[in-house]
Amino acid sequence: MDFSLFYKIPLTYLTQNYWRDEVFRVLMAKNSLSDIIRLTYNDGQPPLYYFFLKAWMFLFGDSEVATRTFSLVCFELLVFIFWKFLRKQVSGSFVSSKIGLLLLCFNPALIYFAFEARVYMLFMLIVLLSNLYLWQKKYVLWCIAALIGLYTNNFMIFIIPFQLFWIYSQIRKKSVILHYMLWLLIGYLPWIGVFVHQSMLIKNDFWVAPVGFGTLENTIAGIYFAYENDPVSIRPLFFYLSLALLPIFLFGGRSKLVNFLQIGFWGPLILILLISVFVRSIFLPRYLSFLIPTMIFLLTIFLSQLPKNIRLLFFSLALLLNIYVSALLYPFRLKPDIRSAVNFILADFHQEDVIYTTSLNFFETKYYFAKFAPKSYTDNARIKIYSKTNQVPFFVGKVLIQDEDITNKILPGKRIFTIDQEAKVRNSTWYR
Repeated sequence: MDFSLFYKIPLTYLTQNYWRDEVFRVLMAKNSLSDIIRLTYNDGQPPLYYFFLKAWMFLFGDSEVATRTFSLVCFELLVFIFWKFLRKQVSGSFVSSKIGLLLLCFNPALIYFAFEARVYMLFMLIVLLSNLYLWQKKYVLWCIAALIGLYTNNFMIFIIPFQLFWIYSQIRKKSVILHYMLWLLIGYLPWIGVFVHQSMLIKNDFWVAPVGFGTLENTIAGIYFAYENDPVSIRPLFFYLSLALLPIFLFGGRSKLVNFLQIGFWGPLILILLISVFVRSIFLPRYLSFLIPTMIFLLTIFLSQLPKNIRLLFFSLALLLNIYVSALLYPFRLKPDIRSAVNFILADFHQEDVIYTTSLNFFETKYYFAKFAPKSYTDNARIKIYSKTNQVPFFVGKVLIQDEDITNKILPGKRIFTIDQEAKVRNSTWYR
């Protein structure tokens, strides 16, 4: 084991260049609040994350470190709230809370998302808060957290039905649940039409592969570690890990808290799988990352019920497994180095030259060119997406792509640089 990875992994995740999803969110957040709302209509997510990111960028700037630090702060809050909740709820709370805390802090998926300028860590924090308020029967605060979740990530729509089911099972006066449903409906009413429109966009055109046996066999470990079949060669490892974790999440204890956590885990997971099988595939481990704190909570409860020596053994194995998987997946979670590719081009770039990209690295190229190129270049620079069909799908961030940004032709009389999806540069001077 290379122990330098303990600081190298988070440092690299924090400082490496943006990739498309991140820089798209940064560019979205640079718009006015009204434009963000307008643009998200034809995108796949609600606007609230962009509002938070916009405020954060106003204070700290739009660099990689600055914007990713917002997710890191959300992770730190998640850890603190999780630990406080765990200490109150799990038997042998002091030892068990430390076990849960370490499993949370060393989870490979959370380490990855804590250093990305994307919505996942904020959404995990919101889901955790909503579950915490629900468990404590603070239904007004739960309602507020649920609404914030709905305006942060559309996947909140798959969580709320099971939270409502829990409320229904816990209160004697069943009509009370209608009160909270009404408040949720009123609060979400302005966005329902947009959600339906976004759902149709996804139903008609989305990139996630259909659910197959390879997806199902790795579902549990895939979510827990955010493994998305890359590399394929280690898929058997996650199959066996899924088999090991499955009985823990199904039979890891019998208490009211365990029932609450199991409903919050299995309900959304099964619903999303059913939609993915029968309507349109939306199943992707990172999309279900909001389930990871619940999974760690269930795993901690299971470990807390074991005899002390056995508990220590299983915990040690779980912690070592987290560290091993982090190191195993680390090379595959590095972003293509578009930043260096753009700097390489700028060393030989002239004002009349053109850069062609794919739709998957257009935003990074545009961002770093504007950041590093002389102002006289950025005023007139031509950065274009080369597409044979002269079209790009909505899910690559089409709302920020103008028609003139796309071409299916080679511009005559121009020197063209191309940056492919892996950040490899080619100087196509023969097109002159």
